[in-house]
Amino acid sequence: MKSIKKITAILLTIVMLIPCVGSALSAFAEDYSHLPQLYVNGIGSRAVYDINDPEKKSLFYPVNTELMLDNLNNLGEYVKKSAENLEPDVLYTIVYSWAMDSFGMIAFREDGSTPVYDNIVTDPCPLDYAGNGKYLFNYDSRVDPVELAHELHNYVIEMQAHSGSRRFELVGSSYGTSIVMAYLNEYPEDRQFIDSIVLCVPSLGGVDFVGQLFTGDFTLDADTLTDFISFMVANEDINLLMSVLNKSGALDALLTFFVDPVLRIAILRALKDFAHDVFATLPAMWSFVNDEYFYEALEHLYGEDYNSDDHEYAVLIDKLIYYHENVMVRSEELFEICVQEGIHTNIICKYGRPPMPLSENKNYMSDGLVGVETASFGCTSCDYGDVLPQGYEQQLYKEYDMLSDDGCIDASTGALPFNTWYIKGLEHGEKTEPYFKLIDDIAYRDLDVFTDSAYPQFLQVASDGSGRIIPLEDVEREKETTLIQDFFKLLVRLIKLITAKLSELFKGQPA
Repeated sequence: MKSIKKITAILLTIVMLIPCVGSALSAFAEDYSHLPQLYVNGIGSRAVYDINDPEKKSLFYPVNTELMLDNLNNLGEYVKKSAENLEPDVLYTIVYSWAMDSFGMIAFREDGSTPVYDNIVTDPCPLDYAGNGKYLFNYDSRVDPVELAHELHNYVIEMQAHSGSRRFELVGSSYGTSIVMAYLNEYPEDRQFIDSIVLCVPSLGGVDFVGQLFTGDFTLDADTLTDFISFMVANEDINLLMSVLNKSGALDALLTFFVDPVLRIAILRALKDFAHDVFATLPAMWSFVNDEYFYEALEHLYGEDYNSDDHEYAVLIDKLIYYHENVMVRSEELFEICVQEGIHTNIICKYGRPPMPLSENKNYMSDGLVGVETASFGCTSCDYGDVLPQGYEQQLYKEYDMLSDDGCIDASTGALPFNTWYIKGLEHGEKTEPYFKLIDDIAYRDLDVFTDSAYPQFLQVASDGSGRIIPLEDVEREKETTLIQDFFKLLVRLIKLITAKLSELFKGQPA
C-alpha cells in the first residue's frame, strides 16, 4: 500500500523542501582589472521576518525549524483543542493546524504577490558590492522570478552606474538561474551588455520531487531512502542496518505498513490543503515544478477550471503559466539565442549524490537536490551508485571524448556540451573558494571544456581535504554485497559492540 509512503514523503518534503539556500560571496581585495560580475544568489538570500520582531529572526529562509519542532512538541495541544471544539475530523485539524502554524507565515494572497501575514524583508534588492568587481543580487525568495527579473534589470542599471562599466559577467546559482533566464527573456536589449553567462547548478529545469509534491502523486522508495540515509549519516553500522533492512524487504514492508483508510484520507487531505494554501501560493515554488507535472499540478491544486478568468487565483495562475511557457520550457532556445548573439554561455553541474527519497522516478544521479540530467538540460547519466551500461558508446560528437572516467555521464547529449562542467563530490548548496575560482575562470577567461587542462569537462573535489577542484580520476567502484554478507557483517558488529559493553561493565570487578 502506497499511502503511508505518500504521507511520510509529504512530511519529509515539508522539512526538506528548501535546501538550496543561497550564500553570499566573501569580500575581495580592491585590485580587479576585469569586467564587473553580477552574482544572482539562490533561494534564501534575504530573510523574511515578523514586522513586530525587534530581533528580526528568520521566519522561512532558512526554514523556521525551531518553531516547527516546538509545534511537534505541542501536538498534544492540537489534540486537546480539537477535542474541546468537538471537531468531527480531528486528525485533519491536527495535521493542517500544525503545518499552518509552522509554515503559514510565508503564504501569499490569491494574486501571488502580497504576504498574508505581517512579515517583510529588508530592502529586497539593495546594491550589494562585495569588492573586486563582484556584485550580489539579493531578493525576497518567495517572489515570482519574472517580477524579480524586473528588479534585476533595475539593479543592472544601478550596478552599471556604480562600476562605470556597461558590460558585465552574469552568474546565477540554483533558483537564481530562473531569475537570470527570465531577465534575459524580458530584457533582450540588455543582452548586448553581457560578456559571459554562468549558470551554476541550475534548478531552471525543475526539481523532480517538488513536481510530484504538487501533483500529490509520489512516494518513498526503499532503495533511494537507503542510499540517502546512508550518504547523509555516513555511519558504517547504520549503513549496514539500512542495507539489511532494504535487501531483506523489511524496509519496504515498513513503508507500506497498513494505515486505516479513514485516517489516511484525513492526513492526505490536510496535507493537500496545506500545500494549496501555502506553497502553491508562492510563485517561486512553481518554478521548481517540472514541465511534465506542471499542468497536472495546476489542476490538482486549483481544480479543472484553473484557466478560468474568474478563478479566485486567476492572477497568480497567469503569472505561473507565463513563467513556465516563456522561460522554463524555452530554456534551451534562450541558450541558443545567447550563443548566437556572441554571449559566452556556460553551465556548472554537480553530481555524485543520491536524490531526496521522495520521488517515484527512483534513484537518479543528482547533487542532492537537482538531477544532473535536468541541470545539464539533457546529458545522459546512470543512477546513483551505478554506471552506464557495459559497452555504452558516446551518443554525439564522437570526435571528442565526453564520457566521464567513472562511467557515470555522457556529456555529449547536454544542451551546451562544450560549455558544461560536471563536478563530482560537491552538494547542491556547497560553495567553496575553489568553486568560485572555477566560476571566475570560466567567465573572465571565456573557457570551454577543452581550453584549460586544469578544468576539463569532468572534475572532482580533491580527497586530501584541501577542497581543491581537480580533474576527475577513475575511481575503483565498490563491489555490490549480498544480503547474507551484510547480515553477517552486521551480526559481527553487534557481537563486538555487546562484548565491548560487557567488558566495560565487568572491568575492575573483583575476581
